[in-house]
Amino acid sequence: MVRYCLAATAITLGVQRVFGTPVYNVEPLPTPTANVGADTQVSYSAVTRNSAGQIIFQADYSTSVGSSDPIVTSGTLAYQNGQFFTLPIPAGMGNSARAAAINNLGSVVGTTWMETNSSDSGPTYFPILWCNKVAAPLPLGDFAEAFPYAINCSGVVAGAAVINSTSQQENAVFWDNTGTMHDLGTFGGSSAAAVGINDHGQMLIEVSSSGGSANQVLLWDHGVTQAISGASGGGVAVNDLGHVIYTQVDDVGFPSSYFWNGSTSILLSPLAGDLGTSYVALNDGDQAVGISTDFGLSNHAVLWDNGTTYDLNTLIRPNAGWTLTSADAIASDGSILGEGIYQGQYEYFLLTPAGTGSSIPEPASLASLGLGAALMLRRRR
Repeated sequence: MVRYCLAATAITLGVQRVFGTPVYNVEPLPTPTANVGADTQVSYSAVTRNSAGQIIFQADYSTSVGSSDPIVTSGTLAYQNGQFFTLPIPAGMGNSARAAAINNLGSVVGTTWMETNSSDSGPTYFPILWCNKVAAPLPLGDFAEAFPYAINCSGVVAGAAVINSTSQQENAVFWDNTGTMHDLGTFGGSSAAAVGINDHGQMLIEVSSSGGSANQVLLWDHGVTQAISGASGGGVAVNDLGHVIYTQVDDVGFPSSYFWNGSTSILLSPLAGDLGTSYVALNDGDQAVGISTDFGLSNHAVLWDNGTTYDLNTLIRPNAGWTLTSADAIASDGSILGEGIYQGQYEYFLLTPAGTGSSIPEPASLASLGLGAALMLRRRR
């Protein structure tokens, strides 16, 4: 049986609602280092961050093997309290790992698999829970492979499972906090996946047609399903209020993002003059972040808050030296993880709330504004 950890110390996180224009301090994320041979190249990407300051990184390794194609393997690293550590792969479950999500108690879910440079049939994917740096395989039941997508603070994991290695059918599944796997089926479609879960156990379900594209988004609440009005694209996130982000693609193939508040779908407007929005994340305060793309196909990191679209580049100090191009995750404390250009190089950044108003305070003035808690939270990573 899988043993889930619920952490020895509970973390209480408040959602700060922002009245007025939010402003942020920006800092580059720490960069992992790898001890690899001369025949291996490695690249890193930041995946997500929780409200406890733990960050998940993805590492991709390309290793040359003579005249053959290189072997490209993957690994997952976690950053906490100034240290990086690699999440282990269970014996017999491959040489690669990829994390999908982390909850606020530090539990991580993802997949492992065996990567080769062979043209044989594709690998088998194993669902994994990492807790306290220990990997625990999640049971597959009658399925051949499975993909965890999200985990809540009770240790319940949402995902999808494949019936056999040649099947195109995925069933929405979840694992409860005893490790038991539950099959939710396909909800009348050809495939379905549970792509999000909140701390109340509500799940965001994508239902696909025979063509493979998502054509319905549902909110599942302990056996009761509600169709999200107007949603025929892909589900993105569900927060603790039961509110949802989903995306739809227009007739020319460009995506737009929508916020559903339980009854009404609201377009997350791009910046003025831009084409559309994509890669949106949502926190428990109904703040969302993502990308707004202009007609030149340049990307801008954006925040949606209280019905307003903000270019995050306007919410940091003008002399910070950053061009923020994407915002990938927003935690319940309001901190934002993303990517941008810093000193001519692409870097990952962390934004932490510094206050509100038309002027951006210097860090030295934060204590007088009563905002020291935001900085303390950042320093606890």
